[in-house]
Amino acid sequence: MKHSIAFLAIFLIFQLGAQAQKKALVSAMEDELARSMEHLKLEGEGGPYYLSYLLHDAYSLRITADSGAITVNSENRNRTLKVDLRVGSYAQDNSNFLSLTSLAGLTGSATPASIRMPIDDDYYVLRRQIWKATDRAYKDGLETLTKKKAMLQNVVRAEILPDFVRGGAISSLAPENSLNVRREQWNQLVDQLAKHFVPRPNIQRSKVDLNVQIANSYYVNSEGARVIEPFSAARLTITAMTQAEDGMPLHNFRMYTAARPESLPDKAVIGGDIKILISELSGAGAASPGEEYSGPVLFLGQAAGEFFSQGFGNLLAAKKIPLSDSPQANAMLSRYLENPFLSKINMKVAANFLSLRAIPTLKSHNQKALLGTCTFDEEGVPCSDVSLIENGMLKGLLSSRVPVRGIAQSNGHARGGAAAPSVIHVTSANKKSYQQLKQELLNAAKEEGLGFGYVVRGLTPASESMSGDADVVESLLLSQQSPPEPTQFRLTKPYSIFRVYMDGREEPVRGLEFGSVSINALKNVIATSDDEIVYDYPATATGATSGMSGLISLLGPSGVPGRQYYATVIVPSLLIGGIDLKKSAANYPKVPIVDYPVR
Repeated sequence: MKHSIAFLAIFLIFQLGAQAQKKALVSAMEDELARSMEHLKLEGEGGPYYLSYLLHDAYSLRITADSGAITVNSENRNRTLKVDLRVGSYAQDNSNFLSLTSLAGLTGSATPASIRMPIDDDYYVLRRQIWKATDRAYKDGLETLTKKKAMLQNVVRAEILPDFVRGGAISSLAPENSLNVRREQWNQLVDQLAKHFVPRPNIQRSKVDLNVQIANSYYVNSEGARVIEPFSAARLTITAMTQAEDGMPLHNFRMYTAARPESLPDKAVIGGDIKILISELSGAGAASPGEEYSGPVLFLGQAAGEFFSQGFGNLLAAKKIPLSDSPQANAMLSRYLENPFLSKINMKVAANFLSLRAIPTLKSHNQKALLGTCTFDEEGVPCSDVSLIENGMLKGLLSSRVPVRGIAQSNGHARGGAAAPSVIHVTSANKKSYQQLKQELLNAAKEEGLGFGYVVRGLTPASESMSGDADVVESLLLSQQSPPEPTQFRLTKPYSIFRVYMDGREEPVRGLEFGSVSINALKNVIATSDDEIVYDYPATATGATSGMSGLISLLGPSGVPGRQYYATVIVPSLLIGGIDLKKSAANYPKVPIVDYPVR
Protein backbone atom coordinates (compact mmCIF):
# COMPACT_ATOMS: atom_id res chain seq x y z
CA MET A 1 0.00 0.00 0.00
CA LYS A 2 2.84 2.39 0.94
CA HIS A 3 4.61 1.59 -2.34
CA SER A 4 1.42 2.34 -4.30
CA ILE A 5 0.98 5.69 -2.55
CA ALA A 6 4.64 6.60 -3.13
CA PHE A 7 4.38 5.68 -6.81
CA LEU A 8 1.18 7.74 -7.18
CA ALA A 9 2.87 10.73 -5.55
CA ILE A 10 5.88 10.50 -7.89
CA PHE A 11 3.58 10.13 -10.88
CA LEU A 12 1.54 13.19 -9.89
CA ILE A 13 4.69 15.25 -9.33
CA PHE A 14 5.97 14.27 -12.79
CA GLN A 15 2.62 15.07 -14.41
CA LEU A 16 2.41 18.44 -12.68
CA GLY A 17 5.98 19.24 -13.76
CA ALA A 18 5.20 18.28 -17.36
CA GLN A 19 2.03 20.36 -17.34
CA ALA A 20 3.95 23.33 -15.91
CA GLN A 21 6.55 22.99 -18.67
CA LYS A 22 3.86 22.82 -21.34
CA LYS A 23 2.06 25.76 -19.82
CA ALA A 24 5.20 27.92 -19.72
CA LEU A 25 6.31 27.02 -23.25
CA VAL A 26 2.99 27.20 -25.00
CA SER A 27 1.78 30.23 -23.06
CA ALA A 28 4.95 32.17 -23.87
CA MET A 29 4.58 31.31 -27.57
CA GLU A 30 0.85 32.08 -27.72
CA ASP A 31 1.10 35.34 -25.79
CA GLU A 32 4.02 36.71 -27.78
CA LEU A 33 2.37 35.67 -31.04
CA ALA A 34 -0.83 37.53 -30.17
CA ARG A 35 1.10 40.63 -29.08
CA SER A 36 3.25 40.63 -32.22
CA MET A 37 0.29 40.27 -34.59
CA GLU A 38 -1.42 43.23 -32.91
CA HIS A 39 1.45 45.63 -32.23
CA LEU A 40 4.47 44.70 -34.38
CA LYS A 41 4.46 47.43 -37.02
CA LEU A 42 6.93 50.11 -38.07
CA GLU A 43 5.53 53.51 -38.97
CA GLY A 44 4.53 53.55 -42.63
CA GLU A 45 4.88 49.77 -42.94
CA GLY A 46 2.45 46.91 -42.66
CA GLY A 47 2.64 44.37 -39.87
CA PRO A 48 2.99 40.63 -40.36
CA TYR A 49 0.06 38.95 -42.09
CA TYR A 50 1.21 35.55 -40.80
CA LEU A 51 3.37 34.37 -37.93
CA SER A 52 4.22 30.93 -36.57
CA TYR A 53 6.54 29.55 -33.91
CA LEU A 54 7.95 26.04 -33.96
CA LEU A 55 9.82 25.18 -30.77
CA HIS A 56 11.76 21.93 -30.79
CA ASP A 57 12.60 20.64 -27.29
CA ALA A 58 15.08 17.79 -27.66
CA TYR A 59 17.30 15.42 -25.76
CA SER A 60 20.10 13.68 -27.65
CA LEU A 61 22.56 11.02 -26.62
CA ARG A 62 25.56 9.89 -28.61
CA ILE A 63 27.89 7.10 -27.56
CA THR A 64 30.69 6.11 -29.93
CA ALA A 65 33.31 3.42 -29.60
CA ASP A 66 36.26 3.72 -31.97
CA SER A 67 38.46 0.65 -32.47
CA GLY A 68 37.25 -1.06 -29.31
CA ALA A 69 36.98 1.78 -26.78
CA ILE A 70 34.49 4.52 -25.97
CA THR A 71 35.64 7.86 -27.41
CA VAL A 72 32.37 9.81 -27.22
CA ASN A 73 29.79 9.69 -24.46
CA SER A 74 27.80 12.87 -24.58
CA GLU A 75 24.24 13.90 -23.96
CA ASN A 76 22.67 17.21 -24.81
CA ARG A 77 19.44 18.96 -24.02
CA ASN A 78 18.53 21.86 -26.25
CA ARG A 79 15.64 23.91 -27.47
CA THR A 80 15.48 25.69 -30.79
CA LEU A 81 12.84 28.10 -32.00
CA LYS A 82 12.02 28.65 -35.66
CA VAL A 83 10.17 31.87 -36.42
CA ASP A 84 8.22 32.02 -39.68
CA LEU A 85 7.12 35.63 -40.05
CA ARG A 86 5.63 36.87 -43.32
CA VAL A 87 4.95 40.42 -44.41
CA GLY A 88 2.96 41.37 -47.50
CA SER A 89 0.20 38.94 -48.37
CA TYR A 90 -0.42 35.29 -49.22
CA ALA A 91 -0.07 36.29 -52.89
CA GLN A 92 3.30 37.97 -52.46
CA ASP A 93 5.47 38.03 -49.36
CA ASN A 94 9.09 37.99 -48.27
CA SER A 95 9.65 34.28 -48.90
CA ASN A 96 11.01 32.37 -51.90
CA PHE A 97 13.61 35.01 -52.65
CA LEU A 98 17.39 35.14 -52.46
CA SER A 99 19.20 38.44 -52.50
CA LEU A 100 22.86 38.52 -53.44
CA THR A 101 23.49 40.35 -50.16
CA SER A 102 21.22 38.26 -47.92
CA LEU A 103 20.17 34.65 -47.42
CA ALA A 104 16.89 35.64 -45.79
CA GLY A 105 13.84 34.08 -47.36
CA LEU A 106 15.56 31.35 -49.37
CA THR A 107 13.84 28.27 -48.02
CA GLY A 108 10.14 27.42 -47.95
CA SER A 109 9.78 29.43 -44.74
CA ALA A 110 9.95 33.17 -45.16
CA THR A 111 12.65 33.78 -42.57
CA PRO A 112 14.42 30.65 -41.37
CA ALA A 113 15.33 32.37 -38.12
CA SER A 114 16.32 29.53 -35.83
CA ILE A 115 17.64 30.51 -32.42
CA ARG A 116 18.63 28.64 -29.32
CA MET A 117 16.17 28.82 -26.47
CA PRO A 118 16.67 28.39 -22.70
CA ILE A 119 15.83 24.97 -21.34
CA ASP A 120 14.50 26.46 -18.10
CA ASP A 121 10.73 26.85 -18.02
CA ASP A 122 10.80 30.51 -17.04
CA TYR A 123 7.86 32.16 -18.78
CA TYR A 124 9.39 35.65 -18.84
CA VAL A 125 12.80 34.46 -20.08
CA LEU A 126 11.10 32.50 -22.84
CA ARG A 127 8.97 35.51 -23.79
CA ARG A 128 12.07 37.70 -23.99
CA GLN A 129 13.86 35.33 -26.39
CA ILE A 130 10.76 34.91 -28.57
CA TRP A 131 10.27 38.71 -28.64
CA LYS A 132 13.86 39.31 -29.82
CA ALA A 133 13.64 36.64 -32.53
CA THR A 134 10.29 37.97 -33.76
CA ASP A 135 11.55 41.55 -33.91
CA ARG A 136 14.55 40.47 -35.96
CA ALA A 137 12.41 38.35 -38.29
CA TYR A 138 10.05 41.29 -38.91
CA LYS A 139 12.86 43.70 -39.81
CA ASP A 140 14.55 41.12 -42.05
CA GLY A 141 11.19 40.37 -43.67
CA LEU A 142 10.56 44.01 -44.56
CA GLU A 143 14.04 44.35 -46.06
CA THR A 144 13.64 41.16 -48.09
CA LEU A 145 10.20 42.11 -49.40
CA THR A 146 11.50 45.50 -50.54
CA LYS A 147 14.34 43.85 -52.49
CA LYS A 148 11.98 41.28 -53.93
CA LYS A 149 9.52 43.90 -55.19
CA ALA A 150 12.36 45.86 -56.80
CA MET A 151 13.60 42.76 -58.57
CA LEU A 152 10.11 41.82 -59.83
CA GLN A 153 9.74 45.22 -61.52
CA ASN A 154 12.52 44.24 -63.93
CA VAL A 155 11.51 40.71 -64.90
CA VAL A 156 8.69 38.99 -66.75
CA ARG A 157 7.69 35.77 -65.01
CA ALA A 158 6.50 32.75 -66.97
CA GLU A 159 4.06 31.88 -64.19
CA ILE A 160 2.79 33.71 -61.14
CA LEU A 161 1.88 31.63 -58.10
CA PRO A 162 1.05 32.69 -54.55
CA ASP A 163 3.96 32.56 -52.15
CA PHE A 164 1.89 30.84 -49.46
CA VAL A 165 -1.56 29.33 -48.97
CA ARG A 166 -3.91 29.43 -46.00
CA GLY A 167 -4.05 26.68 -43.42
CA GLY A 168 -6.67 25.71 -40.88
CA ALA A 169 -7.17 26.48 -37.20
CA ILE A 170 -6.46 22.92 -36.11
CA SER A 171 -5.58 21.74 -32.62
CA SER A 172 -3.72 18.54 -31.73
CA LEU A 173 -2.07 18.25 -28.33
CA ALA A 174 -0.48 14.78 -28.21
CA PRO A 175 0.98 13.40 -24.96
CA GLU A 176 4.57 14.55 -24.60
CA ASN A 177 7.62 12.30 -24.54
CA SER A 178 9.59 11.87 -21.36
CA LEU A 179 13.17 12.99 -22.06
CA ASN A 180 14.71 10.44 -19.70
CA VAL A 181 17.19 7.79 -20.96
CA ARG A 182 19.18 5.19 -19.01
CA ARG A 183 22.53 6.41 -20.27
CA GLU A 184 24.75 3.91 -18.44
CA GLN A 185 22.87 0.94 -19.86
CA TRP A 186 23.56 2.07 -23.43
CA ASN A 187 27.16 2.93 -22.63
CA GLN A 188 27.65 -0.68 -21.56
CA LEU A 189 25.98 -1.98 -24.70
CA VAL A 190 28.23 0.05 -27.03
CA ASP A 191 31.33 -0.96 -25.07
CA GLN A 192 30.44 -4.66 -25.17
CA LEU A 193 29.71 -4.60 -28.89
CA ALA A 194 32.94 -2.75 -29.62
CA LYS A 195 35.00 -5.45 -27.89
CA HIS A 196 34.02 -7.96 -30.61
CA PHE A 197 36.48 -6.27 -32.96
CA VAL A 198 39.54 -6.06 -30.66
CA PRO A 199 40.95 -9.58 -31.21
CA ARG A 200 40.51 -9.39 -34.99
CA PRO A 201 43.88 -8.62 -36.61
CA ASN A 202 42.36 -8.02 -40.04
CA ILE A 203 40.14 -5.16 -38.77
CA GLN A 204 42.09 -1.90 -38.95
CA ARG A 205 39.33 0.25 -37.57
CA SER A 206 35.84 -0.25 -36.18
CA LYS A 207 33.08 2.01 -34.93
CA VAL A 208 29.98 1.39 -32.89
CA ASP A 209 27.86 4.51 -32.85
CA LEU A 210 24.58 4.94 -30.97
CA ASN A 211 22.46 8.04 -31.57
CA VAL A 212 19.28 8.62 -29.56
CA GLN A 213 16.89 11.52 -30.12
CA ILE A 214 13.83 12.18 -27.98
CA ALA A 215 11.89 15.36 -28.57
CA ASN A 216 8.65 17.28 -28.35
CA SER A 217 7.70 19.91 -30.91
CA TYR A 218 5.39 22.79 -29.99
CA TYR A 219 3.75 24.73 -32.81
CA VAL A 220 1.45 27.75 -32.84
CA ASN A 221 0.48 30.11 -35.66
CA SER A 222 -1.62 33.20 -36.24
CA GLU A 223 -4.33 31.21 -38.04
CA GLY A 224 -5.22 29.45 -34.80
CA ALA A 225 -3.26 26.19 -35.17
CA ARG A 226 -1.95 24.58 -31.97
CA VAL A 227 0.08 21.34 -32.16
CA ILE A 228 2.21 19.30 -29.78
CA GLU A 229 4.00 16.48 -31.64
CA PRO A 230 6.34 13.99 -29.89
CA PHE A 231 9.21 12.27 -31.70
CA SER A 232 11.83 9.69 -30.76
CA ALA A 233 14.42 7.67 -32.65
CA ALA A 234 17.39 5.45 -31.91
CA ARG A 235 19.97 4.46 -34.51
CA LEU A 236 22.85 2.05 -33.93
CA THR A 237 25.49 1.97 -36.67
CA ILE A 238 28.31 -0.56 -36.73
CA THR A 239 31.19 -0.08 -39.13
CA ALA A 240 34.40 -2.01 -39.75
CA MET A 241 37.23 -1.19 -42.13
CA THR A 242 40.21 -3.08 -43.50
CA GLN A 243 42.48 -3.04 -46.53
CA ALA A 244 43.11 -5.60 -49.23
CA GLU A 245 46.71 -6.61 -49.94
CA ASP A 246 46.96 -4.00 -52.70
CA GLY A 247 45.89 -1.26 -50.25
CA MET A 248 42.29 -0.91 -51.41
CA PRO A 249 40.14 0.15 -48.41
CA LEU A 250 37.08 -1.98 -47.64
CA HIS A 251 34.06 -1.26 -45.43
CA ASN A 252 31.11 -3.15 -44.06
CA PHE A 253 28.09 -1.83 -42.18
CA ARG A 254 25.16 -2.82 -40.04
CA MET A 255 22.48 -0.32 -39.09
CA TYR A 256 19.59 -0.76 -36.66
CA THR A 257 16.78 1.72 -36.01
CA ALA A 258 13.95 1.83 -33.49
CA ALA A 259 11.62 4.36 -31.94
CA ARG A 260 13.36 3.95 -28.56
CA PRO A 261 16.73 2.39 -27.68
CA GLU A 262 14.93 -0.27 -25.63
CA SER A 263 13.44 -1.57 -28.91
CA LEU A 264 16.79 -2.17 -30.62
CA PRO A 265 17.69 -5.85 -31.17
CA ASP A 266 19.15 -7.81 -28.28
CA LYS A 267 22.94 -7.55 -27.91
CA ALA A 268 23.28 -11.30 -28.60
CA VAL A 269 21.57 -10.83 -31.96
CA ILE A 270 23.77 -7.85 -32.80
CA GLY A 271 26.85 -9.77 -31.67
CA GLY A 272 25.96 -12.53 -34.11
CA ASP A 273 25.59 -9.97 -36.88
CA ILE A 274 29.02 -8.56 -36.06
CA LYS A 275 30.56 -12.00 -36.57
CA ILE A 276 28.90 -12.20 -39.98
CA LEU A 277 30.11 -8.68 -40.80
CA ILE A 278 33.70 -9.63 -39.96
CA SER A 279 33.42 -12.78 -42.07
CA GLU A 280 32.05 -10.80 -45.01
CA LEU A 281 34.84 -8.26 -44.71
CA SER A 282 37.44 -11.02 -44.78
CA GLY A 283 35.80 -12.45 -47.89
CA ALA A 284 35.83 -9.07 -49.59
CA GLY A 285 39.52 -8.64 -48.77
CA ALA A 286 40.32 -11.88 -50.58
CA ALA A 287 38.08 -11.01 -53.54
CA SER A 288 39.34 -9.93 -56.92
CA PRO A 289 38.67 -6.38 -58.20
CA GLY A 290 35.59 -5.92 -60.35
CA GLU A 291 35.50 -4.57 -63.90
CA GLU A 292 33.60 -2.05 -66.00
CA TYR A 293 29.99 -3.12 -66.43
CA SER A 294 26.76 -1.84 -67.91
CA GLY A 295 23.69 -3.98 -67.49
CA PRO A 296 21.17 -5.39 -65.00
CA VAL A 297 21.90 -5.15 -61.27
CA LEU A 298 19.92 -6.73 -58.45
CA PHE A 299 19.66 -4.51 -55.33
CA LEU A 300 18.77 -6.67 -52.32
CA GLY A 301 17.36 -5.58 -48.96
CA GLN A 302 19.43 -2.75 -47.47
CA ALA A 303 20.83 -1.87 -50.89
CA ALA A 304 17.29 -1.42 -52.26
CA GLY A 305 16.43 0.86 -49.33
CA GLU A 306 19.52 3.02 -49.92
CA PHE A 307 18.98 3.04 -53.68
CA PHE A 308 15.49 4.41 -53.25
CA SER A 309 16.30 6.90 -50.51
CA GLN A 310 19.36 8.30 -52.27
CA GLY A 311 17.82 8.50 -55.71
CA PHE A 312 14.09 9.03 -55.42
CA GLY A 313 13.10 10.15 -51.92
CA ASN A 314 13.35 13.85 -52.68
CA LEU A 315 12.25 13.59 -56.31
CA LEU A 316 8.81 12.84 -54.88
CA ALA A 317 8.64 16.23 -53.14
CA ALA A 318 7.37 19.38 -54.86
CA LYS A 319 9.58 22.38 -54.14
CA LYS A 320 9.48 25.92 -55.43
CA ILE A 321 12.67 27.36 -56.90
CA PRO A 322 13.20 30.76 -55.26
CA LEU A 323 13.75 33.95 -57.23
CA SER A 324 16.95 35.97 -56.98
CA ASP A 325 18.22 39.40 -57.89
CA SER A 326 21.36 37.76 -59.28
CA PRO A 327 21.32 36.01 -62.69
CA GLN A 328 24.19 33.79 -61.56
CA ALA A 329 22.29 32.79 -58.43
CA ASN A 330 19.15 32.10 -60.50
CA ALA A 331 21.10 29.74 -62.74
CA MET A 332 22.66 27.97 -59.77
CA LEU A 333 19.35 27.64 -57.92
CA SER A 334 17.63 26.22 -60.98
CA ARG A 335 20.39 23.66 -61.39
CA TYR A 336 20.44 22.52 -57.79
CA LEU A 337 16.74 22.73 -56.94
CA GLU A 338 15.04 21.70 -60.16
CA ASN A 339 12.84 18.63 -59.72
CA PRO A 340 12.31 16.90 -63.10
CA PHE A 341 9.33 14.98 -61.70
CA LEU A 342 7.36 18.23 -61.36
CA SER A 343 6.78 18.28 -65.13
CA LYS A 344 5.92 14.58 -65.31
CA ILE A 345 2.54 14.48 -63.52
CA ASN A 346 0.27 12.00 -65.35
CA MET A 347 3.27 10.66 -67.25
CA LYS A 348 5.05 7.33 -66.95
CA VAL A 349 8.02 7.39 -64.57
CA ALA A 350 8.22 3.74 -63.45
CA ALA A 351 7.59 0.20 -64.64
CA ASN A 352 3.89 -0.62 -65.15
CA PHE A 353 3.82 -2.97 -62.16
CA LEU A 354 5.19 -0.42 -59.63
CA SER A 355 3.08 1.83 -57.40
CA LEU A 356 4.17 4.23 -54.65
CA ARG A 357 2.10 5.73 -51.88
CA ALA A 358 2.92 8.09 -49.03
CA ILE A 359 1.35 6.87 -45.79
CA PRO A 360 2.68 9.34 -43.21
CA THR A 361 0.38 8.34 -40.35
CA LEU A 362 1.35 4.65 -40.55
CA LYS A 363 3.11 3.98 -37.24
CA SER A 364 4.33 0.40 -37.74
CA HIS A 365 4.73 -2.24 -40.43
CA ASN A 366 5.34 -5.93 -39.78
CA GLN A 367 5.67 -5.11 -36.06
CA LYS A 368 8.43 -2.53 -36.64
CA ALA A 369 7.90 1.08 -35.61
CA LEU A 370 8.39 3.53 -38.48
CA LEU A 371 10.54 6.58 -37.76
CA GLY A 372 9.12 8.59 -40.66
CA THR A 373 5.59 8.64 -39.26
CA CYS A 374 3.92 11.98 -38.49
CA THR A 375 0.50 13.31 -37.56
CA PHE A 376 1.03 16.99 -38.38
CA ASP A 377 3.78 18.64 -40.37
CA GLU A 378 5.90 21.67 -39.45
CA GLU A 379 3.35 24.11 -40.93
CA GLY A 380 0.45 22.88 -38.82
CA VAL A 381 -1.13 20.80 -41.61
CA PRO A 382 -2.39 17.23 -41.01
CA CYS A 383 -0.10 14.67 -42.69
CA SER A 384 -2.21 13.07 -45.44
CA ASP A 385 -1.89 9.94 -47.56
CA VAL A 386 -0.80 10.68 -51.12
CA SER A 387 -0.91 8.42 -54.18
CA LEU A 388 2.40 9.18 -55.86
CA ILE A 389 2.75 6.56 -58.60
CA GLU A 390 -0.03 4.26 -59.82
CA ASN A 391 0.97 1.42 -62.15
CA GLY A 392 3.99 3.39 -63.33
CA MET A 393 2.17 6.72 -63.81
CA LEU A 394 3.14 9.73 -61.66
CA LYS A 395 -0.07 10.96 -60.01
CA GLY A 396 1.11 13.40 -57.36
CA LEU A 397 3.95 14.76 -55.25
CA LEU A 398 4.49 15.58 -51.60
CA SER A 399 3.72 19.24 -50.92
CA SER A 400 3.90 22.02 -48.37
CA ARG A 401 2.00 25.30 -48.09
CA VAL A 402 4.28 26.80 -50.74
CA PRO A 403 2.38 26.14 -54.00
CA VAL A 404 4.15 24.95 -57.14
CA ARG A 405 2.98 24.50 -60.70
CA GLY A 406 0.00 22.14 -60.71
CA ILE A 407 -0.05 21.66 -56.92
CA ALA A 408 -1.92 24.41 -55.09
CA GLN A 409 -2.46 22.89 -51.63
CA SER A 410 -0.39 21.22 -48.94
CA ASN A 411 -0.78 17.52 -48.16
CA GLY A 412 1.11 17.87 -44.88
CA HIS A 413 4.71 17.09 -45.82
CA ALA A 414 6.57 20.24 -44.76
CA ARG A 415 9.67 19.11 -42.89
CA GLY A 416 12.88 21.06 -42.39
CA GLY A 417 11.73 24.05 -44.42
CA ALA A 418 10.37 22.32 -47.53
CA ALA A 419 8.28 19.37 -48.69
CA ALA A 420 10.02 16.10 -47.88
CA PRO A 421 9.31 12.34 -47.56
CA SER A 422 7.66 10.73 -44.54
CA VAL A 423 6.68 7.07 -45.01
CA ILE A 424 6.76 5.79 -48.61
CA HIS A 425 5.46 2.32 -49.50
CA VAL A 426 6.65 0.80 -52.79
CA THR A 427 4.42 -2.03 -54.01
CA SER A 428 4.80 -4.34 -56.99
CA ALA A 429 2.60 -6.59 -59.11
CA ASN A 430 5.63 -8.48 -60.41
CA LYS A 431 6.99 -10.32 -57.38
CA LYS A 432 9.61 -13.06 -57.53
CA SER A 433 11.46 -15.26 -55.06
CA TYR A 434 15.21 -14.71 -54.71
CA GLN A 435 16.01 -17.67 -56.98
CA GLN A 436 13.58 -16.38 -59.59
CA LEU A 437 15.06 -12.89 -59.38
CA LYS A 438 18.53 -14.33 -59.76
CA GLN A 439 17.44 -16.19 -62.89
CA GLU A 440 15.80 -13.04 -64.24
CA LEU A 441 19.11 -11.23 -63.66
CA LEU A 442 21.02 -13.85 -65.64
CA ASN A 443 18.42 -13.86 -68.43
CA ALA A 444 18.65 -10.07 -68.75
CA ALA A 445 22.46 -10.19 -68.72
CA LYS A 446 22.48 -12.87 -71.41
CA GLU A 447 20.19 -10.79 -73.62
CA GLU A 448 22.78 -8.00 -73.48
CA GLY A 449 25.63 -10.33 -74.38
CA LEU A 450 27.06 -10.43 -70.86
CA GLY A 451 28.51 -13.49 -69.20
CA PHE A 452 27.42 -12.54 -65.68
CA GLY A 453 25.36 -10.08 -63.64
CA TYR A 454 25.80 -8.27 -60.34
CA VAL A 455 23.98 -8.51 -57.02
CA VAL A 456 24.41 -5.65 -54.53
CA ARG A 457 23.67 -6.62 -50.94
CA GLY A 458 25.01 -3.49 -49.26
CA LEU A 459 25.29 0.19 -50.18
CA THR A 460 27.23 2.59 -47.97
CA PRO A 461 24.58 4.52 -46.01
CA ALA A 462 24.35 8.10 -47.27
CA SER A 463 24.24 9.29 -43.66
CA GLU A 464 27.71 7.79 -43.13
CA SER A 465 29.12 9.37 -46.29
CA MET A 466 28.06 12.80 -44.98
CA SER A 467 29.06 12.30 -41.36
CA GLY A 468 32.17 14.44 -41.67
CA ASP A 469 34.36 12.39 -39.32
CA ALA A 470 35.86 9.88 -41.75
CA ASP A 471 39.63 9.56 -41.93
CA VAL A 472 41.63 9.70 -45.16
CA VAL A 473 41.24 6.00 -45.97
CA GLU A 474 37.53 6.02 -45.20
CA SER A 475 36.93 9.07 -47.35
CA LEU A 476 38.12 7.09 -50.37
CA LEU A 477 35.27 4.69 -49.71
CA LEU A 478 32.61 7.25 -49.10
CA SER A 479 33.14 10.18 -51.44
CA GLN A 480 31.84 10.44 -54.98
CA GLN A 481 31.27 13.29 -57.41
CA SER A 482 28.08 15.30 -57.53
CA PRO A 483 25.62 14.33 -60.28
CA PRO A 484 26.26 16.17 -63.56
CA GLU A 485 22.57 16.92 -64.27
CA PRO A 486 19.29 17.22 -62.30
CA THR A 487 18.03 14.19 -64.27
CA GLN A 488 20.78 12.02 -62.77
CA PHE A 489 21.97 11.08 -59.31
CA ARG A 490 24.95 9.40 -57.69
CA LEU A 491 24.88 6.41 -55.42
CA THR A 492 27.37 5.80 -52.65
CA LYS A 493 29.80 2.93 -53.11
CA PRO A 494 28.68 -0.68 -52.64
CA TYR A 495 30.31 -2.44 -49.72
CA SER A 496 28.88 -5.88 -50.50
CA ILE A 497 28.67 -6.80 -54.19
CA PHE A 498 28.74 -10.18 -55.93
CA ARG A 499 29.32 -11.31 -59.49
CA VAL A 500 26.76 -13.97 -60.49
CA TYR A 501 27.79 -16.37 -63.27
CA MET A 502 25.47 -18.13 -65.69
CA ASP A 503 25.71 -21.39 -63.72
CA GLY A 504 24.44 -19.58 -60.59
CA ARG A 505 27.80 -19.25 -58.80
CA GLU A 506 28.20 -16.08 -56.72
CA GLU A 507 31.62 -14.52 -56.21
CA PRO A 508 32.39 -11.44 -54.09
CA VAL A 509 34.21 -8.62 -55.85
CA ARG A 510 35.58 -5.26 -54.70
CA GLY A 511 36.66 -1.89 -56.03
CA LEU A 512 33.51 -0.89 -57.89
CA GLU A 513 31.42 2.25 -57.80
CA PHE A 514 28.38 3.44 -59.71
CA GLY A 515 28.28 5.78 -62.64
CA SER A 516 25.54 8.39 -62.79
CA VAL A 517 22.08 6.85 -62.49
CA SER A 518 19.19 8.26 -64.50
CA ILE A 519 15.95 9.25 -62.78
CA ASN A 520 14.36 6.92 -65.37
CA ALA A 521 15.80 3.96 -63.46
CA LEU A 522 12.37 3.08 -62.06
CA LYS A 523 11.21 2.55 -65.64
CA ASN A 524 13.99 -0.02 -66.01
CA VAL A 525 12.91 -2.17 -63.05
CA ILE A 526 12.58 -5.71 -64.43
CA ALA A 527 11.08 -7.40 -61.37
CA THR A 528 10.94 -7.16 -57.57
CA SER A 529 11.17 -9.55 -54.66
CA ASP A 530 8.18 -11.09 -52.89
CA ASP A 531 9.39 -9.66 -49.58
CA GLU A 532 10.20 -6.10 -48.51
CA ILE A 533 12.44 -4.18 -46.16
CA VAL A 534 11.42 -1.40 -43.77
CA TYR A 535 14.24 1.10 -44.11
CA ASP A 536 14.52 4.19 -41.89
CA TYR A 537 17.10 6.76 -42.90
CA PRO A 538 18.21 10.18 -41.61
CA ALA A 539 17.16 12.80 -44.10
CA THR A 540 17.11 16.49 -44.90
CA ALA A 541 14.40 18.36 -46.70
CA THR A 542 16.56 18.88 -49.77
CA GLY A 543 18.42 15.61 -50.13
CA ALA A 544 22.09 14.73 -50.30
CA THR A 545 22.65 15.99 -53.83
CA SER A 546 21.29 19.50 -53.38
CA GLY A 547 24.53 20.99 -52.11
CA MET A 548 23.87 24.67 -51.43
CA SER A 549 20.20 24.27 -50.65
CA GLY A 550 20.97 21.52 -48.18
CA LEU A 551 23.28 23.84 -46.26
CA ILE A 552 20.75 26.64 -46.10
CA SER A 553 17.95 24.27 -45.12
CA LEU A 554 20.02 22.97 -42.23
CA LEU A 555 21.27 26.34 -40.99
CA GLY A 556 19.29 29.48 -40.38
CA PRO A 557 20.93 32.92 -40.47
CA SER A 558 22.14 32.42 -36.92
CA GLY A 559 23.94 29.20 -37.80
CA VAL A 560 21.84 27.16 -35.38
CA PRO A 561 21.40 23.59 -36.65
CA GLY A 562 17.87 22.61 -37.51
CA ARG A 563 16.16 19.40 -36.55
CA GLN A 564 17.31 16.18 -38.13
CA TYR A 565 14.41 13.94 -38.96
CA TYR A 566 13.90 10.45 -40.37
CA ALA A 567 12.07 9.17 -43.41
CA THR A 568 10.99 5.58 -44.03
CA VAL A 569 10.73 3.58 -47.22
CA ILE A 570 9.08 0.16 -47.35
CA VAL A 571 10.53 -1.37 -50.49
CA PRO A 572 11.13 -4.80 -52.09
CA SER A 573 14.42 -5.85 -53.62
CA LEU A 574 14.79 -4.33 -57.10
CA LEU A 575 16.20 -5.85 -60.29
CA ILE A 576 17.08 -2.88 -62.50
CA GLY A 577 18.48 -2.78 -66.02
CA GLY A 578 20.89 -0.23 -67.46
CA ILE A 579 23.08 0.32 -64.39
CA ASP A 580 26.71 1.38 -64.96
CA LEU A 581 29.53 0.19 -62.71
CA LYS A 582 33.12 1.32 -62.99
CA LYS A 583 36.43 0.68 -61.28
CA SER A 584 37.21 2.94 -58.37
CA ALA A 585 39.95 5.33 -59.42
CA ALA A 586 42.11 6.31 -56.45
CA ASN A 587 45.58 6.10 -55.01
CA TYR A 588 45.33 3.99 -51.86
CA PRO A 589 47.48 4.23 -48.74
CA LYS A 590 49.84 1.31 -48.29
CA VAL A 591 48.91 -1.37 -45.79
CA PRO A 592 50.47 -1.05 -42.31
CA ILE A 593 54.16 -1.95 -42.23
CA VAL A 594 54.12 -4.08 -39.10
CA ASP A 595 51.50 -6.57 -37.93
CA TYR A 596 48.53 -5.85 -35.69
CA PRO A 597 49.84 -5.50 -32.10
CA VAL A 598 47.18 -7.58 -30.32
CA ARG A 599 47.15 -11.38 -30.47
